[in-house]
Amino acid sequence: MPDKALAGIARRRALRRTGLALPSVPAALDSVRAEGTESPPWMLEQGAPVTNNPYGVPSPSEKSVARIPGGKPPFPTSAHMLTPLQDLDGIIAPNGLHHVRDHGGTPTIDPDRHRLLVHGMVDRPLSFGIDDLTRFPSVSRIHFLECSGNTPLYKSGKPDWSVQMTRGLVSCPEWTGVRLSDVLAT
Repeated sequence: MPDKALAGIARRRALRRTGLALPSVPAALDSVRAEGTESPPWMLEQGAPVTNNPYGVPSPSEKSVARIPGGKPPFPTSAHMLTPLQDLDGIIAPNGLHHVRDHGGTPTIDPDRHRLLVHGMVDRPLSFGIDDLTRFPSVSRIHFLECSGNTPLYKSGKPDWSVQMTRGLVSCPEWTGVRLSDVLAT
């Protein structure tokens, strides 16, 4: 191959590496686009202000993705809510969709007054406030959890039941917190 041809190949490679060959990309994409397609309205305008939901909420298009009660509870504070496993992408169950099994309701905890007590078969009893606990290093772990009451009706289930209705007392969350071994070592 003559030196001139090699120089041309090297020049094209250099152009590709620096991105100068990109002007040909829009022309290539025009041939891929389907004729008569229009951009949907949400792609042509600004969305809602970012500060509207400072904590974040699920998309309105996911309003059907929710926990459901697992049968009629004997009383309101003794119930269980089932994870919508069929609607999750990936293995991590978001906090708001994690299964719940309560025998006495969900308490409202005042973090300024809450204490963790370590007593019983220990050398010395300990008491920690939330501020005390946040001084310890925290770790994150992914753990699979299943309620021992999961799948009681699996043999009598109906064909139209979702996996949420037959296996919904299972979740795989990511937990972050203080290791008990660190707390006990104080």
